[in-house]
Amino acid sequence: MFGSTMLEVAIGVVFVYVLLSLVCSALTEWVARLFALRETTLYDGIRRLLADPDDQGLTQALYDHPLIAGLAQSQRRTKGKPAWITPRTFALALMDRVAPLAEDTTDADRASTSHLRSRAAVSSYKIAQSVLPPLVDAADGKIETAIENIERWFNEAMVQVTDWYKRKTQWIILGFAVVVCGLFNIDTIMIANHFSRDATLRASLVAAAETAVRDSLPKGSDPSVLLARIKTETAQLGLPIGWQDAGQNADRIPGGFLSWLQKVGGLLMSVVAVSLGAPFWFDLLNRLLGLRRGGSSSSGQKEEKTPSGS
Repeated sequence: MFGSTMLEVAIGVVFVYVLLSLVCSALTEWVARLFALRETTLYDGIRRLLADPDDQGLTQALYDHPLIAGLAQSQRRTKGKPAWITPRTFALALMDRVAPLAEDTTDADRASTSHLRSRAAVSSYKIAQSVLPPLVDAADGKIETAIENIERWFNEAMVQVTDWYKRKTQWIILGFAVVVCGLFNIDTIMIANHFSRDATLRASLVAAAETAVRDSLPKGSDPSVLLARIKTETAQLGLPIGWQDAGQNADRIPGGFLSWLQKVGGLLMSVVAVSLGAPFWFDLLNRLLGLRRGGSSSSGQKEEKTPSGS
């Protein structure tokens, strides 16, 4: 069966990737909160959606609308920008800003797309003449359908905004991966060699990985708590990481050009691996442990415990 030394080494390496990915993901989440990354990305996305590149008109007016202004959790930190806006809230706030109802508007006019069209036609915002008319005209005279069309337009744009946010956080995770792997000498080649030679360490890692899959690893947005927990776990396992203790593990500090070349290669492998994120490695760890047990992976049963990450 494939549950051999090679498989146990793979489990150990992947388990290390899970731990480090959790650290980098937690640090990235902390940075995202500190700089209100979600809020600013959403704001920029809506600004582009509303064709307001200079941020002089409709975007700020939309964010000042009571329906949206009340969503910001921390006015000081996010400058009044919420981290999320529902499609319905966006559609209603946009209609109210672009084509506001007069106080004497009748109920019939409120439910009339033609009345909405006429109000948009005299709006000072360019989007009222370019984007809103097609969305309203496709509603077959039903105001609710017009609102749904605006919601779909918003949802389609948010797919791209989500991609922007993921790319931003991916670069941040990559930066933290470089720092963490370099600072703690996370050399994949060195670690794999140690695991292949030390049966006791492999057994401890497999047991720790089994526990992680069963109970789920610590997760949350507080990097200090997560780092302390993982530091304790790695110390108990005796993982071959760090630059010290060269007497016992002489391969931690290279002694020549070829050794340094291998060291750089091992560090780069770790950086790339850690940047993939904890969910990817946790799922792979699940599958490897299932393979070692000789049965199908239990990832389907444990999917809800996959650590969150960017």
